[in-house]
Amino acid sequence: MPSEFLRKYSLAILIIFALVFVLISLGSGPLIDSDEAHYAQVFHESWQRGDFLNFTRLGQSWFEKPPLYFWLMAGSVAIFGENEFAMRLPTALLAILAIYLTYLITLRLSNSKKAALLAAVILLTTGAFLDASRQVRMDVPVVASILFGIFSFLQARGNPKWFLGVGVGVATGVLFKSVIGFLAIPIILIFCALNKDWACVKNKYFWLSGIIAIVLILPWHIYQSVKFGFAFWNNYFGYHILNRFTEAILGNDPGVWFYFKNLFYQSEPWFLVLILLAVYMAIFDRKNITRSRPEVAIFLSAAFVFILFSLSKTKLVYYLVPIYPLASIFIAISLDRIKSRLGSPGFGLGVVGLSLIALVLTSVQIFFPIYFDKVIYPKGVISKYFLAEEERVIGKKITGEAMPVYAYAWPYRDTLVYYSGGREIWNFENDTKIQRPSFILIPAPIFKAFKIDKSEVIYHGSLGVLVRVY
Repeated sequence: MPSEFLRKYSLAILIIFALVFVLISLGSGPLIDSDEAHYAQVFHESWQRGDFLNFTRLGQSWFEKPPLYFWLMAGSVAIFGENEFAMRLPTALLAILAIYLTYLITLRLSNSKKAALLAAVILLTTGAFLDASRQVRMDVPVVASILFGIFSFLQARGNPKWFLGVGVGVATGVLFKSVIGFLAIPIILIFCALNKDWACVKNKYFWLSGIIAIVLILPWHIYQSVKFGFAFWNNYFGYHILNRFTEAILGNDPGVWFYFKNLFYQSEPWFLVLILLAVYMAIFDRKNITRSRPEVAIFLSAAFVFILFSLSKTKLVYYLVPIYPLASIFIAISLDRIKSRLGSPGFGLGVVGLSLIALVLTSVQIFFPIYFDKVIYPKGVISKYFLAEEERVIGKKITGEAMPVYAYAWPYRDTLVYYSGGREIWNFENDTKIQRPSFILIPAPIFKAFKIDKSEVIYHGSLGVLVRVY
């Protein structure tokens, strides 16, 4: 009876567990630098003005991202108030949608409920995906849109009206994260090419989906173009897309090893399983590749995304988020196929064991991020979560104080700016003539070397010291 209950309600149980896992303590941690607190400040200014068409940061026009995530945040904040939980909630709920869509896509490709459940479990226990799912970021929302586009395409094989969903998926993806929303299109083309099936281009709903996408995408972009002209496109597309791809705008290009290293640290044990399965398919299963086209298409799609972002000179770990659902689907279908060949109960137990290991590692990464960072990063590298904790305290201490705020050798500002109520933080150099009275933020390790007359320490933390200068 228990086994029958699990078979019948396994998906519902998984979704409920995912909701708890994603939502628990969602609002406890501070908004971190790059990019949570940055987006939160943009939202705050729009919320104060009641204007969600024209975005600003510190009073200056802001063109970095499209509006859809901010619109969802507005609905959440209207219900729960402006706090960390409310601003992160849209990402968390869209992560659940992404997990469900991963299940549906796998089921559609493999016709195996076990493989579909495993794919959802793998995605849920991929630490890097869960980390992004609990932040004010556009990466998980755009992935949910991409997955919806892929699922709609697969469904359209039986019912062409589903092609309309491709247009909706692409449009919402673009309205979440600009050109990244178009990633569903090359993935769909990979499926068409491998199956040598281009019948979709002859279907009227396929072309109608393009019209739907255009109708949804254009209005906000036309509005911005009319109001701001070249300034909008120069920043929105020129700097944040072209320049990011062709230049390392965040410093030196760390190379493709940066991505491999982070995949290894933040996606175990699934990244290792992915590599082993890819090697197995290429060496030992070549004769069956024609019968494994779903796996091949998904693997090539993940490889395409990885290569695309590897070619970009600017690299961020969150750029890899679209890979995780694709990798989960590939792993699940491949393992299910191998298990059906072997017919060994021990193989299934091994998969369960891997899932439990992944759950433990992901739990540590999500709920104890400071300790996780200590393990994976070199000595001397400061955890962004630990830093944000102190910046939240410091920011609240200078809120409402009508004095300039300076920072010495402190490269991070977003969290300070948000929790200080949108205060601008000025650079302080050795020859800077500061206004008095004012605040100066100094890294704790070098504070003793500072000689500042007529001052008092307002806060002394492990990382930073806040001084009031009279």
